Amino acid sequence: MAVTVDLLRLKEWSERLCRLAATGPLDVVAALRVGTAPAAHIRGVGRIDPPPGGTSRCELGLADGRFRSLSLTFARPTIPRATLEDAMGPGLPLRRLGFGRPHRVAYRVVVAGAPFSCDVVASFAEQPRDDSLVTAVTLRRHRGVGAPSEQPDPRRPPRNVTRPR
Repeated sequence: MAVTVDLLRLKEWSERLCRLAATGPLDVVAALRVGTAPAAHIRGVGRIDPPPGGTSRCELGLADGRFRSLSLTFARPTIPRATLEDAMGPGLPLRRLGFGRPHRVAYRVVVAGAPFSCDVVASFAEQPRDDSLVTAVTLRRHRGVGAPSEQPDPRRPPRNVTRPR
């Protein structure tokens, strides 16, 4: 059965990644039924060929031989940001990595009692608005990370702020 990637599949995969205890790339690919596991990994990235339906590219990110992320590039973007936010909750805009690079918005997925959390990082070709279409998405798994707190901890300095020397 061919798998087609859509919003429901992304939500299912992100929640399954939270619950899945396996960290081996072959086990994760089999559990998600993404496709055939890549035979070779180059610099911590393995490409899945053919990619799932609706995508033009699918890659596994590895760290120390363990599953780290699943990146998908849509063949034809169809998921608007507003629809993604309805399903995942409000996102956190991320800093662009450089001129000409995609705009990104991160969504944290946490399943109660699960050993992992999952960040769904959506990429956009333009500054994201409600009607902007997701061009690519990365599902990044983290061990034991909970939901982001509503209020920042006043005892800790905010991230990405340089301290005076």
